[in-house]
Amino acid sequence: MPLAFLNKAYMATASINVKAVTSTSEIHNTRAQSLSYVIEERIKLNESWPAIEDRQSIADREKEVRSLCKKLSGRKMRSSATPIREAVVNLGEETTMDDLLNLKDVLKEKFKVECFQIHIHRDEGRLVDEKGKTQYTKVKGGWKSPEGKIIKDPTEQNPNLQFKENKHAHMVFDWQNKDTGKMIRHGKGIMSQMQTETAKALKMDRGELKTNSNRERLEAIEYKREQEQIRFNELQQQIKQLEQKKNAAAERNREARQQHDDALESHTEALIRSRKLEEEAREIKEAQISLSRERTKQLAKKGIQMDKEALYEASNELSRAIELQRQFLHHQQQEIDRLEGESQEWEDKIGELEQTIDRTEGNIEYVQQKEERTRKEIERAKARIEANKK
Repeated sequence: MPLAFLNKAYMATASINVKAVTSTSEIHNTRAQSLSYVIEERIKLNESWPAIEDRQSIADREKEVRSLCKKLSGRKMRSSATPIREAVVNLGEETTMDDLLNLKDVLKEKFKVECFQIHIHRDEGRLVDEKGKTQYTKVKGGWKSPEGKIIKDPTEQNPNLQFKENKHAHMVFDWQNKDTGKMIRHGKGIMSQMQTETAKALKMDRGELKTNSNRERLEAIEYKREQEQIRFNELQQQIKQLEQKKNAAAERNREARQQHDDALESHTEALIRSRKLEEEAREIKEAQISLSRERTKQLAKKGIQMDKEALYEASNELSRAIELQRQFLHHQQQEIDRLEGESQEWEDKIGELEQTIDRTEGNIEYVQQKEERTRKEIERAKARIEANKK
């Protein structure tokens, strides 16, 4: 989709919502993590402060915070404490990084919380019709309609579609009192004051107070619910793909086991034939020796009566018999060698098949584990979808 199309902005209301960071906050904010709902060609429009070479990571900051707590209070900070928090801030069409840096200073002065990372995201949004109703949401491979159809560029079919940018920023805060080392504790109504100060600093309209309206970021909640539904559908598709992979791996494992059994049977047969031939050769050699001895005795007894010519003929006959036996034994030895070679080949093939079986069983176990994780994620997605409906 041409970037020129993605320039339609809508009036936004100021909003700041704070929660504890997660293990994936940093890679999400810096886009080191691939996200299906992100518009790849707009990632270059994102901004981050400070520059990467000057930026302190969330992990390093939390380590620093916990060390200071131990130093000032003499006690370790609880493992369940959340000293690093993240705020999602709605932005207007004209909001700049300078405005957010100004908001950073205001929040530090009034609420003592120190922002050490800011990330502006301009790469999220959806396609809406003339009435502002969502028609397509960004997914992997294109844009998805409410009916589940994925289209690479819906604007080719409907030029009246408009891009509604989900323009926002993530501000990461250190929530520690640097004089005591403990967490900053705010009284009732502080978050409402933060909303007011955010609207002032960003020169935007403030959302209605809770006392005046039961509507609280309905549009954002709707958008979040849509994204959760998309994620849920993607997870369902992943389950199907994992089932197919698991079944394919199981079939390969079954085939490998059958080939292994066949190879083992052939190997056993080759060994039996080889041993039988060795036994036959041994018996022939013993018979040859016995025949030679017996024939020699007979010739010795008759030697007196036999003339030289008859003795010579008898000797030749014995030599021919010995040569025939030698040739037969040689042939038998060649057959034994061939069978031993064949037996070794079967042993090698059996070894390869056993490795294949090990690999396929490992693949099956991996796919089963991944399938279980995906099913758990589906359950969590279902719970979030249900929670957003309330």
